[in-house]
Amino acid sequence: VLGPRREQLACWSVFVFLETNRFIQEPQYYPSITLQLPHPTDHTGEIIQTALSGLDNIYQDGYRYNKGGVMLSGLIPAEERQTSLLDPYDREKIANLMQALDLVNTAFGPGTLRFGSQGFRRASWQMRQNHLSSNNNQGLMTEHQQVKRICELGQSTHLIRAL
Repeated sequence: VLGPRREQLACWSVFVFLETNRFIQEPQYYPSITLQLPHPTDHTGEIIQTALSGLDNIYQDGYRYNKGGVMLSGLIPAEERQTSLLDPYDREKIANLMQALDLVNTAFGPGTLRFGSQGFRRASWQMRQNHLSSNNNQGLMTEHQQVKRICELGQSTHLIRAL
């Protein structure tokens, strides 16, 4: 489950950065960009699209990049999101889609379903997630509790069929 959805949050902006290795004597470049979203979102596809747009803006050929990342900011509780008549997305349909994706990945393992822009091969490296935000709301279920509840209610097949 993507961090914001796991913690029932939506983000207002996406920060994208690249870095070259400052310990090597070669050209250095440390670009970054913050992109504001028109509406707070927890939709993975929208976040990926925004991050890739930011990457297109800051990437330059000729540098050996050592590090890159994406950070989400302007986090608000997802249920406090205000909708707009001009929003191009059907938020209810997207919420059902993201819930189904999260349920399948919870039941069958992370990365069982993912977006094409995430690639098709499993990476041999692991991303560092040392600075994840935490939300210790008592109302949130653990992944084990979610899988158990999915199996009890038979929701996974129902949600997948609904899509």
